[in-house]
Amino acid sequence: MKNKTLCIIALGIALCTIPFAKVGAQENPNVVKLNLLPLTTGTIAVEYERALTDRFTAGAMFSFRGGNSKLPFSSTINSFVDDEDAKNILEKTTLGATSFAVEGRYYTGKKGAFRGFYLAPYLKYANYAVGTPIPVDIDPPTGSGYEKIEEVMAKGNLSALTVGLGVGVQFKLAKNVALDWRIIGPGYGSGSGTLSGTPDRELTPDEQQEIREQIDDLDEIPFVKIVSKDVDANGIKFKTKSPWGGIRTALSIGYRF
Repeated sequence: MKNKTLCIIALGIALCTIPFAKVGAQENPNVVKLNLLPLTTGTIAVEYERALTDRFTAGAMFSFRGGNSKLPFSSTINSFVDDEDAKNILEKTTLGATSFAVEGRYYTGKKGAFRGFYLAPYLKYANYAVGTPIPVDIDPPTGSGYEKIEEVMAKGNLSALTVGLGVGVQFKLAKNVALDWRIIGPGYGSGSGTLSGTPDRELTPDEQQEIREQIDDLDEIPFVKIVSKDVDANGIKFKTKSPWGGIRTALSIGYRF
């Protein structure tokens, strides 16, 4: 997956530096943007777009969200959940994300690049830092001297590569100020990852079996496939692989230069 990431970055640099003949005729052929929507979830997303011809542009996007952040809108989601175990999992789950995308744009109107409706095929790579508790509802053997383990925290990284098509519209607000509204950008691809956790003490055989069953329950979630799991007295480790889908949206303010 590291090689795929490097390929995407190289593609983004290449698209933005190709010396197209008409670029010189394009006044102020560059736009840098800040996506306002992710700010509501503590995510910073910046974009760069460069005109290649009168109607074609190329762009790149980078976004970052700290790894110790709670799930977006977890409090709101929890208000609709009745199960206490599910509430606990939502409350303690953390999600960080780093993503990079490259796209090409075709502006359909007569005003050309940076103005009006556009179609934007894209390629996106994302890496997610995940932490989630695996509940353990098993009492240790009587007389063992062990304190009950309520959960084992599993942490790791999930990565995904998707391709898609965005539709949006860009407006000129002032001489050098633009507003870019990516209305919708569905994408599809694949994702994989590894999560592991180490408890405060050794796990008993019954606790190990309970954790295996909890991991098997994850396998029943649509589009999630557990490809391997290793549970022993010292901890847990499991790998996932699955199709991956998503939707890109944006409301970005930009400066043209």
